[in-house]
Amino acid sequence: MIATAVLKITNHINETLFYLLLKTFIQATMMLLNKSKQCFDFVPLRSIYHWREKWT
Repeated sequence: MIATAVLKITNHINETLFYLLLKTFIQATMMLLNKSKQCFDFVPLRSIYHWREKWT
């Protein structure tokens, strides 16, 4: 039971970290977009999405 609880907490922390990372990444990208006015590059976002799929 303790192992299950620890696993649940770890999963929750991983979820939180992922969403924080994604949020930070999007904010940084938006800042760069505002500065450079270049097209959005979807490759990093796609790689993050695949990373997310792999770990679920």
